[in-house]
Amino acid sequence: MPEQGLLALTQDTFDTQRADQLIKDPDKLKEVLIQIALRFSNLSSILNQKDTGLYLTTDFLSGRQYFPTINPTVMRPSVRHIVDFGALPNAGLKSVAHGINVTATTIWTNIYGTATLPGVQGIPLPYVSLVANASISLNVDAINVNITTAVNYSSYTTCYVVLEFIR
Repeated sequence: MPEQGLLALTQDTFDTQRADQLIKDPDKLKEVLIQIALRFSNLSSILNQKDTGLYLTTDFLSGRQYFPTINPTVMRPSVRHIVDFGALPNAGLKSVAHGINVTATTIWTNIYGTATLPGVQGIPLPYVSLVANASISLNVDAINVNITTAVNYSSYTTCYVVLEFIR
């Protein structure tokens, strides 16, 4: 199966020297205007379907869309929400409210994060350690983002958790 994707043309296909000719020939001008409108419509469609690189602490349409379920022609838009979690816990559970209005129709599609030990290193969340009992778990419920550590990770003072979901 060939790869699928959305690409906007980046080359200029309009000869600007033809502008004088188009002014004199209304039929050609009409044809060019139709082509411009079609390209603009195509570009708008492509841009609306691209993943947006904004990560905000409020609900934001990410540009990702998931396959239809109820209506076979309507894609389901993904919402992205970032939680500034603060420091990781010292051998235990820490919960931080995410502020998302979770309902029976909320479906989590992506839950991940990173934690930073300033000036030293960063680790992904969840984190699987090669050291026994040093892994970090990450989950989300209707109210909170929950991170559990078995050892002291509190020196990792900056932690961002990315939540993506559909409704």
